Amino acid sequence: MTTQDNAAPLMFDPQPHLHIGDLLDLDHLVETLRQGLISEKRHPTEPLRIYNYTEQAIYRQAWTAVTRLCRGLVVDDHGIIVARPYQKFFNHFESHAGTLDLSAPAEVIDKLDGCFPRGTTLNLWGGGTITIEEVVNKRLPVTLVGMDEQGDLVPATVTDWHKNGRKDHWLDIEVACRVSRASGAAGHANRLRVTVNHHVMVNGEYRPACEIKPGDTVITQTWRPSDEVLRLARASLLGDGCLMPSASKPGQARYQEVHSEKQAEYVESLRKSLGDCGARRSDTRSGHGSRLLWAGSREYEGLGDLWREWYPDGVKRVPADLSWMDDHAVAKWLMDDGHRQQFKAQADRISFATHSFQEEDVRRLGERLCEMYGISYHLIRDRGWSLVINSGRRQQIRAMWQAIAPHVHPSMRYKLPERYRELPYIEPTPGHEIVVPKEARVVTVSPVEPTERNFPSGRTGYDITTTTHNYLARGVLVHNSLGILYPTSDGYAVATRSSFTSEQAIHATTVLRERYGDFEPPDGMTVLVEIIYPENRIVCDYGGADDLFLLGAVDIATGTVVGPDWVSGWPGPQASVFNVRSLADALAMPPRPGAEGLVVRMLDTGHMVKIKQEDYLHLHAVLGRLTARALWEFCAVNACKDFITTPKRWNSYLDMDPATGARVLQIGPDWLRTLLEDLPDEFHAWVVAKVDGFHQEAARLTAELRDLAELARFVYGDDRKGMVAELRDHPHYGALFLLYAGKDITTHVWKALYPGVETPWARPEAAV
Repeated sequence: MTTQDNAAPLMFDPQPHLHIGDLLDLDHLVETLRQGLISEKRHPTEPLRIYNYTEQAIYRQAWTAVTRLCRGLVVDDHGIIVARPYQKFFNHFESHAGTLDLSAPAEVIDKLDGCFPRGTTLNLWGGGTITIEEVVNKRLPVTLVGMDEQGDLVPATVTDWHKNGRKDHWLDIEVACRVSRASGAAGHANRLRVTVNHHVMVNGEYRPACEIKPGDTVITQTWRPSDEVLRLARASLLGDGCLMPSASKPGQARYQEVHSEKQAEYVESLRKSLGDCGARRSDTRSGHGSRLLWAGSREYEGLGDLWREWYPDGVKRVPADLSWMDDHAVAKWLMDDGHRQQFKAQADRISFATHSFQEEDVRRLGERLCEMYGISYHLIRDRGWSLVINSGRRQQIRAMWQAIAPHVHPSMRYKLPERYRELPYIEPTPGHEIVVPKEARVVTVSPVEPTERNFPSGRTGYDITTTTHNYLARGVLVHNSLGILYPTSDGYAVATRSSFTSEQAIHATTVLRERYGDFEPPDGMTVLVEIIYPENRIVCDYGGADDLFLLGAVDIATGTVVGPDWVSGWPGPQASVFNVRSLADALAMPPRPGAEGLVVRMLDTGHMVKIKQEDYLHLHAVLGRLTARALWEFCAVNACKDFITTPKRWNSYLDMDPATGARVLQIGPDWLRTLLEDLPDEFHAWVVAKVDGFHQEAARLTAELRDLAELARFVYGDDRKGMVAELRDHPHYGALFLLYAGKDITTHVWKALYPGVETPWARPEAAV
């Protein structure tokens, strides 16, 4: 590591009482909070708040003085700033990065990362998967499955996309969990391929993949039914419902019940109550030929627990605890196995057919109804036991009718006395499927040789950033984050950009206090560390990646940023500082295997930018190929059958035309995707916008010329001489003549769109 010797020593004024109002307009801060562009979270025990920009700020590109500064800004209850991290900075050539002097002095620091290969599937919120390659290449703001600070699985929206260059250090981690709900079962191993430094939630904390061992536990997702579904299933077990243990998923079961065609409305109401937990089953026929309708659920562990409660010996038994029985459950029981008994001069009774239950079970059910409604009951034995609710000397049964009637479906109200049939129906809330975390066992961990056979599509590493700073990849929770040191009454602690209490913040604080408890940040400075993503070479050098890697520091009073070599006294590892002196030198650096890129700090202005390795890896190719004319040529070749080109800049894309022997530009209909894969992310928006513009202009010009040709045909008919005399001076006379003769003008149109000189390098503000 090399200290920058071309910059003057920096002097700092601690100013321990810098107020947030000295840096920001407080009215603007309040308004930005109201708009949801920044978030505010309080410390659980200290009088501190942390401000961070939200995904809405990213979506809307709402980069103001407030949103850029609020990137993990820690303030006490008096408004005094106690920790000031880097403000938001951008990729080189993004419009918000501005125009930079390539020759100005700069400090260049390694950008640390961890990656997945292109085909890794990410778990979408709501079900299904998508590959990380598609998300990154198309910069899709999809919503994945992430974990919040309470340990619940929640939607995690992608906010940034990273294509990190070639990686050479990979592991295959076989995990005993499904890739998604629809795949990874049936004995197929779920193997997560990941770089050795990527952090995974292991044994309750985030650790680099290189430290994972067989037998460890990781976090995956499973699905459970909401309480509404469990309530319906449990109530149905009193009547016609049953639970069926899964044949392929040990510990899981499904709920189902069947009714005759006469009760079609009732069955449909049950299906509606199950919501997205329902599983459709085809109608069947009874032995007598009548049509049977089914309602039922998918298989869940929660229903498996219910099955073990109700079927302890494989036979249905009423459980000892009946405190769950309520008006809804009794109404469901009535609709399934109850009927109304009418007697002269007495209130209508209820008889429940409980033939499948033993006497002691039926008596416990009767006692529970006595507790609920103050009724009395008696048992009748015929083919089995029946539970009959007495009218009661004071007509106590009427309270029971009154309580359960609103929960009886309209199609089943013939079972109610007439006086209760018009009571408003309380429609059950539809159930829904809930995604919940679950531990899964690591089966094997093995290194993967970086060979063409193991990586037929290349070893490019991909990563993303999400609103939760974690996400499920192939059903396994993985992570990425920055650490900010801040003072507390118990000493220094570490926060992530948006939380004091996230799992990674708590883990980093433990590492800081146990390993580096004697470290004191320079007065008036906020020290920044990387909690995860140590670069592969550093992992090897330091014998393990469970550490805090020093990135640098920020002067709270002035916002001046310094690299790791300026922070004295740090006893742990730090990001590499390169002996290069300018942005131009950084762009000219040779590619580094396994690296993502660089962070460049301009020493004269303090301005910071990110440079992805793809930028300098492809710099010379981009300068020679990425122009508006080059993109026009791609479009023209793929739009026109007879368009042939042989420019030297396309040598890597030229194919031999078997008919003519000429070298032609033919890379197929998916040429744009192929081209974007070769370009840094910063150029994608410019390329796509330029290509879309060419196609829109071609469509517009074609339509305009066709309309003019139709008009000429209407006016001149077969008088070609008259048409030629009238339109000879038109700039697209040749195309009009072709149209007049009924011929194609595609090649003419595309040649007419030949652009002037224009490249994103010449106009940095054009790139998004």
